[in-house]
Amino acid sequence: MGTALGLALTGLVFGRAGGGGGLPGAVAHAFSVSAYFLAAAALVAALLASLRPSGPVASGPLPLEG
Repeated sequence: MGTALGLALTGLVFGRAGGGGGLPGAVAHAFSVSAYFLAAAALVAALLASLRPSGPVASGPLPLEG
């Protein structure tokens, strides 16, 4: 469900930013806007994960073995 929703939202952002027109400049712009959208979603997910007190992000870096 999450992957499908992410793909749908990214496609919506790409289309709204002008990616459906077929002009190379508009497609490049729409791709950049979509990439920034995905980066913002990843940042929000990382911030939410860091708020969990017992989550993997809260425990710090993994110890090196060997």
